[in-house]
Amino acid sequence: MSTDFIEIAKKENPGPKIKYVTALMGKMPFPHDSFDFIFSRNTIHYSKSLLDTFTEIRRIMRPGARFYSQDSHPIFTLFLKQNKDYEKKEDVSFPIQGGQIRVLHPSFTISDYIDAILKSGFKIISYKEYFGRRSQVGEFRIPVTQGWMLEK
Repeated sequence: MSTDFIEIAKKENPGPKIKYVTALMGKMPFPHDSFDFIFSRNTIHYSKSLLDTFTEIRRIMRPGARFYSQDSHPIFTLFLKQNKDYEKKEDVSFPIQGGQIRVLHPSFTISDYIDAILKSGFKIISYKEYFGRRSQVGEFRIPVTQGWMLEK
């Protein structure tokens, strides 16, 4: 997460109980077995290595802890790709903050996510696809985001 987004988050969510931390997803500044629950939204799809990211998240979780992640769906990302090839890796540009900012993130397939989740040692508790105002792409109605509940 960039320092700019940290500043936005602090303004929108002030409070003494919130601690904002900037770190690489593959190397977080927390000891092993630190958390009972981790929530992540619109984050994991920025990872350069899903396996490294899921492995690191699992490292900082206590045994039996759960992790919920909601991110861009690979099918939605396909429609943002210049090459229009689901399997071919490509960074995609996506507008956020009402179109004020454009961000780049890698493209992954559903198989990429499942493979990294299982290889990192997580158990998949549930998976859900979500539809929203951007679900209609031409004649297609596609999922915009995907949500995973995982357990250590």
